[in-house]
Amino acid sequence: MMLFGAGSGHADDKGLWIADDPQRTAQHLYDPCRDGRLSDGKPRTCAEIRRMYGGTRWGDWPDPDLSLDACSDGRVSDGRPRTFSGLLGSYFAFANTHPMIAFATVYAAAVFVLFLLERYIPYERRWLLSDGETVNDIGHTLATKGLLQLAGLVAAVFPMYAATLQPLAALKFGLWPSDWPMVVQVALAVVIAELGLYWAHRIAHEKLFFWRFHALHHSVARLWVINTGRFHVADSLFKLAMSQIPLYCLGAPLHVFWWLGAVTAFMGILTHCNVDMRTGIFDFVFSTPRLHRWHHSKDLREGNMNYGENVVIWDLIFRTYYNPNRPSSIDIGIKGQIAPGFLKQLAQPFTKEGVRQILGRPSRGS
Repeated sequence: MMLFGAGSGHADDKGLWIADDPQRTAQHLYDPCRDGRLSDGKPRTCAEIRRMYGGTRWGDWPDPDLSLDACSDGRVSDGRPRTFSGLLGSYFAFANTHPMIAFATVYAAAVFVLFLLERYIPYERRWLLSDGETVNDIGHTLATKGLLQLAGLVAAVFPMYAATLQPLAALKFGLWPSDWPMVVQVALAVVIAELGLYWAHRIAHEKLFFWRFHALHHSVARLWVINTGRFHVADSLFKLAMSQIPLYCLGAPLHVFWWLGAVTAFMGILTHCNVDMRTGIFDFVFSTPRLHRWHHSKDLREGNMNYGENVVIWDLIFRTYYNPNRPSSIDIGIKGQIAPGFLKQLAQPFTKEGVRQILGRPSRGS
């Protein structure tokens, strides 16, 4: 078995690699087949090992012998191949006679793969422990990503019905470049929709009226693939309107909405997954797990940054891009309290006492 930085040496009676240089054995070796254990026998995650070296990321050492790749220890060299694999699966799903069922199958498979990777190469091992919110996370995901996407699909498939329900339908200008290649149309749609998502997200952080709903998403004490869709339904409706109404007015066709939904879905589970991966230059193009962990930081100087959901172009333009050269935050959450239980969490933002709890303010009676 080849270990990065191992040089010459031998395996001890426990199967741990012992280098001929004892300094390297104690400080630099990592046995991937033992789930993140150092050669001193202490369990470590890749993130913890990074912090031992003062925030230096894998591959940043001048000594090439300490570089790391997916072939040597199973780490993910970047997040994009899995995203592109999901989009490739979406291509075949949308060509299916039952595209939504096929897409749901592809999406479920991607979630399962990330779920397994979280256990093999977690960014933060403590995030593998239950926080008691899994049922609520799934409930919010079904309510927001399920029902709201279905509503958007109905409006796109049945424009005549949408026209009777929405005066906005009369503003459909038909300016969309439908003769362009689909991949270009989707890229254009992502950038346009992202502008709406960016401002919806930023407003939700900067205005207390909207934060009362968005705080549910930030209340988590850990990031993992299952709480990707933990949004209040009101928060999701706001983002849906800000991102998709412009495309609808421009006359974007149904398949563009499908592909936009696919991109957003796969980027969402990627940015939230607890998988230790290197994203490198992709951090300047896409929203990545590294960038999104900063966004979930309790420190508002870090948390009120990186609003992009799919791409970071608007963060770069509006100067809210944040990516310091150190491991991203694991101290996440909010100072307030979210009510226990799915239904109580939905109702909490609509009461004065609930808002005080969300904001971490004392009750009137106290």
